[in-house]
Amino acid sequence: MAKTSELKTSEESIQVKFVKEEDAITMITREDFKKELKRLLIPQPHPFYLVFYG
Repeated sequence: MAKTSELKTSEESIQVKFVKEEDAITMITREDFKKELKRLLIPQPHPFYLVFYG
C-alpha cells in the first residue's frame, strides 16, 4: 500500500504511476517477475508488496 498519493521518480525509475493489478502483470516482460507478482497477489498476509516500474 502506498504511503501517499504523490509519486516521484528516482535514480532507479524513469516513470512511476498507479496501475491495476491485471495491467501490471501485462506490463511485466520478465516471466520470473510476472510469476513473483502473481504469487504476491494471492490473498494471504505478506510482509511486503513488490512494486515494478517499467
